[in-house]
Amino acid sequence: RVPDIGVFRPDVEMTSPAFASTAELVVEVLSPREIAGEKLPFYAESGVAEYLEVDLPNSTCRLLALTDGDWVPVTTSGVLGFDLVDIAALLDS
Repeated sequence: RVPDIGVFRPDVEMTSPAFASTAELVVEVLSPREIAGEKLPFYAESGVAEYLEVDLPNSTCRLLALTDGDWVPVTTSGVLGFDLVDIAALLDS
């Protein structure tokens, strides 16, 4: 289970290409057969702080933050500071 894109703290040693347990934010671009949110339990167990899911065929995206063990929808990334509206605009272009 490796994300399409991972954002990591600069002080983390990168020992493997599959080190989700040190990711602050993961990005999943849904494949045609992939189920939305199916990797959320894995990322929660790994301690990932934020999850950005991009559905290109439907031009949608959602940003979730792990808060007290639950994934909660948010509009702004606390990790990178981007706004979900900006990401959605990129999908429309």
